[in-house]
Amino acid sequence: KTRMKERKAMMNSNLNKTEKSKSGETGSETVLPTLNPLENFSAATGAGACMVLLTNPIWLIKTRLQLQLRQSTSTNITPYRGMFHAAYTIAREEGITALYKGTIPAMFLTTHGGVQFVAYEFLKEQFGSYHRAKKDSGGVMR
Repeated sequence: KTRMKERKAMMNSNLNKTEKSKSGETGSETVLPTLNPLENFSAATGAGACMVLLTNPIWLIKTRLQLQLRQSTSTNITPYRGMFHAAYTIAREEGITALYKGTIPAMFLTTHGGVQFVAYEFLKEQFGSYHRAKKDSGGVMR
């Protein structure tokens, strides 16, 4: 429970950070929540993991369909008639979990998206402060 309270306090402090609205209206402020690098990394890696879980069966079926010609000429394996037939056959003969073969290695690859997201957010913050400073000084950087 204390961890939840700390998380809520951190979210509230992030919501209190404000930036002037780009519209130039005086007194108008837009609330911009910010995430720290660990939260950015976790969000990107979590999104990548969801993507892997949703698309891994499609990639497995696509690979099996591409390889079936090579296998059917060397053995007496009946080729798949299409994507749905392949999914049905794999699930029936090998079990539903066979559609998720290769998921663990694919999960390791989701971390690179996390690193890219953290780097992007860092560079965006750095460039944004440079851009704002240039705009405030009338286009002349000193």
